[in-house]
Amino acid sequence: MLKAGSGEGTIKFPEEMFPTGGCFGIHDYPKVRIIVLESNIKIAIASIELVNIPSEEIAICKSAIERMSKTPTENIWIHITHPASTPHKPGDVKNDDSPETTAQKRIMYAEALKLAVEEAASQAADLTEVVVGFGKGKCDAAFNRDYESQFGWWITKYQQKMSCTTNKEMSIMCLKKPSGEMQSILVNYALKSSALDISGREDGTRLMSSDAAGEFAGLMESEYGCPVLFCMGAAGNQVPVEQSLYDVVTEDGRAVHIDLGVDRGYECIRNVGKMMLESASEIVNSVAYSSEVPIISVNNSQFVWSKCQSIGRKVPRRQLEYIDSGEAMEVPLSVIKVGNAIFAASKGEVTAELGKMLIDKYSNQPFFFLGMTNGEMKYIVDMSAYERITWEAQGTQLMPGAGEKMISLFEQMIES
Repeated sequence: MLKAGSGEGTIKFPEEMFPTGGCFGIHDYPKVRIIVLESNIKIAIASIELVNIPSEEIAICKSAIERMSKTPTENIWIHITHPASTPHKPGDVKNDDSPETTAQKRIMYAEALKLAVEEAASQAADLTEVVVGFGKGKCDAAFNRDYESQFGWWITKYQQKMSCTTNKEMSIMCLKKPSGEMQSILVNYALKSSALDISGREDGTRLMSSDAAGEFAGLMESEYGCPVLFCMGAAGNQVPVEQSLYDVVTEDGRAVHIDLGVDRGYECIRNVGKMMLESASEIVNSVAYSSEVPIISVNNSQFVWSKCQSIGRKVPRRQLEYIDSGEAMEVPLSVIKVGNAIFAASKGEVTAELGKMLIDKYSNQPFFFLGMTNGEMKYIVDMSAYERITWEAQGTQLMPGAGEKMISLFEQMIES
């Protein structure tokens, strides 16, 4: 028998925690959503609407899910949807708070996150019989933001003719009860939740928001009456087609932010959320379900790669030497199989070019790629990004070749 549980919790950061991390208050609260799935073994996937989660809190989240759902910690994924319109843990970015105030806010942050995970996990621990179905389709809500200016590669707003690889595939897993009632849905799409982004930070109008992915998940939940997990795919360079904040490169080679304001940002959130809803609904409504009980497996691995020296400030440029720092870092990877469906996860913000390599290779199977899972480690990019010196390649911690090594190891893990 295939059984599943799902739940949802609200991260109720207290008002006295603000301002923090460039957020001056609350527009909407981020959510924690969890699916627990069990046949021969039990797994759990959590989707959390925060920009990042430090390793200490990742461990706390896993511990709570393990304790409440009896899922082994090595079978738990903590996925981060990465909206920049939510705060980092207080003190992790520069602020004007005293050390004492920062310490108090850090306690508030950790407690609010822990309570939300426990709320969702307690619901998800209640398993019921389900059948599973998979579907995929296309969604035009995201594009690849990389473009070539006369001074070098940079990032920009959506334009009709963009030259870089964009992955438009949306993959969906549906879990349905024998009664026909939808139990939970997981949606995987390569979109960085940045319709609002950091708009309003400079003029003090920026409020915390779960951004486009949160809007989309809420719309889906209203449509289908169950928890809906949005999981960001290989979206290191994929952003919404509507944004209230974007960059332009001036005639003298400077990169500057254009901020259209938070009201435009909220409009972008609504528009992008609706676009995603339309695509997802079409896929969900065409899903075919199987009564066969799938075998679930988990494969965790890692590779070690050399770190590069920090390049300092990012600017459009034609030349850059990546210098080995003499240090190395572990790059953990994880693969879950549910029957013939493949779920692959990495801590990094993986670019669309790398994600599409796996999506194309396994196009005959349900395939899900989750970035920023069980932590974060900045960008993982392909060789062409290093050669072009893209914005993401200027932000990676890894020497060239890491992206291709990751793909190779994923293939070995999937096929083993």
